[in-house]
Amino acid sequence: MTAGTFSAQVGKKQFLELFVTQLKHQNPLEPVKQEDFLQQLAQFSSVEGIENLNTKFDQLLAAQERTNGLAALQSLNSGAQLLGRTVQHGTEPGNAGVVTSVEQSNGQVLLRIGQNLIPVADVVSISDTPASNLP
Repeated sequence: MTAGTFSAQVGKKQFLELFVTQLKHQNPLEPVKQEDFLQQLAQFSSVEGIENLNTKFDQLLAAQERTNGLAALQSLNSGAQLLGRTVQHGTEPGNAGVVTSVEQSNGQVLLRIGQNLIPVADVVSISDTPASNLP
């Protein structure tokens, strides 16, 4: 058995088979001490516990990946709500325009305003007023 194919069920079965084989073939004049069997059982229990932890960590990682995907989708959806709206970005007076598309790049939601891609985090105000009517 390779390290990659270990499972708790297979491990239990192999432990019990080994335990029975040891009992069958032990020297009756020098039997294996109870402490030795308990030590083996404790080691097996530790390995089984580690295997269970690995399974839980894998499940936790999968859940975290699903959550990250959901957060990215929610961010993209928030950006999509700005389509056709006029946004002011940055602190300069002339930095306003109508959002014509929404993109996602490197985990960041970007708004296309004219030829520029503006991070949604840079938006300071939103209005339905055309950019040409803004002060």
